[in-house]
Amino acid sequence: MKTARLSAKKMTRFTLILALSIVSQDCWAVFVYFDGSTNTDFNLATNWTPENAPGSNLVDIYGIDDGLSSTYSGGTTQVKGLRVGSAAKEHQFGDTHFGRLTMSGGTLEITGSGAEGLFGIGREREPIITDDAKKGGELIMNGSSTIIANGLIVGERTKGLLSIGQNSIVEMRTWDTTVVPNQFGGTEDIRIGNYGPAYDDFGAEPGLDGRGLVDVHGSFMAKDMYFSEHGAQGELRLSGGTVNLNGGLIMDLCDNCQSNPVLLAQRLAKVSIFGSSGTFNVGVDPDPLVVDPMPPLRDILAASPTAVFSFTADSGGVTPITLFQNASEPSGGAEIQGAQLELNLDAFPFTPTSKLTLIDATASLLLGQFGSVTFLGNTTASVNYDFTNGDVFLNNFQSTGGLAGDFDNDGDVDGHDFLVWQRGNSTTPLSPTDLAAWQNDYGTPLNATLASVPEPSAGFLAMIASGVMGWYSQRRKR
Repeated sequence: MKTARLSAKKMTRFTLILALSIVSQDCWAVFVYFDGSTNTDFNLATNWTPENAPGSNLVDIYGIDDGLSSTYSGGTTQVKGLRVGSAAKEHQFGDTHFGRLTMSGGTLEITGSGAEGLFGIGREREPIITDDAKKGGELIMNGSSTIIANGLIVGERTKGLLSIGQNSIVEMRTWDTTVVPNQFGGTEDIRIGNYGPAYDDFGAEPGLDGRGLVDVHGSFMAKDMYFSEHGAQGELRLSGGTVNLNGGLIMDLCDNCQSNPVLLAQRLAKVSIFGSSGTFNVGVDPDPLVVDPMPPLRDILAASPTAVFSFTADSGGVTPITLFQNASEPSGGAEIQGAQLELNLDAFPFTPTSKLTLIDATASLLLGQFGSVTFLGNTTASVNYDFTNGDVFLNNFQSTGGLAGDFDNDGDVDGHDFLVWQRGNSTTPLSPTDLAAWQNDYGTPLNATLASVPEPSAGFLAMIASGVMGWYSQRRKR
């Protein structure tokens, strides 16, 4: 395998050095591709064709594909462009263009514009690759890894994955060339899913299959977050991490899309939030001491049936999406008319007074209601829209799991359920049937695999039943 790869390296060296003019006539960008001929080290020059070590200039554009994986373990490296998993026109050789970069530490900086395709994870034009195992790109961040980039596209025309580990940081920042030395400045955009089946390509780019996924366990910051642009599929998953957007959350955009309803239905813009330990802020003013005369859009734009909000609760509830309240600049609203809501509330130990906030928008700037609500577990709730205060929240939780003696609907049968029966608030108030149901289910959790509760002794239940039936008989005689 390595011999063949080295031969190809020699034969195609000149065909791989495609150039485009940047800055001046004397400055040319070289497309440099990872070949892994020495090992997997990203920073080692001999692992690249041609042998230009990343960080040696701010001109070259680096690519990892051909089914190869590279590793980045430390230090700070700055490059003009990086494409992980690319079958772009300048590199069409072979039928395998999957690529992976795994970071375990260090800082990687990409100064080129992500919007112009200079930083992409999963980027395909042609030829068309139908085998999922042979296409797309992955960037996996573990340990104390940091990426600072001038914008990013994840899943352009193909699949792409950015996984941000618990201690890892990703920041989208503009590259400011107006100062000397050049440096990163304000925040920049990210696009998740770009160019899909619904895009009206006029026959120029068949096989579009943009599918982007960003999985956040650590920290992520950007300006605007665009989903499913040009008819693709994009998803953000938040599991205990932090997402801060200085701009908006845009889930209803479909530039140049066809009117075919079948193709349009294949779009997906999804935000999935797991647990209650994360943070999700939209529209955060990055510098409260300076008033921006033209502040950016700071709204949630999700008025589309292909926009999906999914919340999976833990014992503490859920992480709400918060429209940050800025002191001296406008704060954003939420347009959700017709969007979909998915809820899995089974792990939340609710009470009759429980309330969970899903979206916390600016007062009077909540627009519309969800077009559909799907409960994925055995717990349901009422979805409420407080248009005055800008909130979407849940209350009136109910268990649909089927424990007949669970009169307080908290997922188990215990002494509190007996009190509910005794006070006449069970399904059939004060009936022997409800009492028997409580006896049969006493000590049983809704999901026996989630809790281990010792069963009561037969003597204990007999004692309770004897006392209760005596009380019940005296009550009937009155």
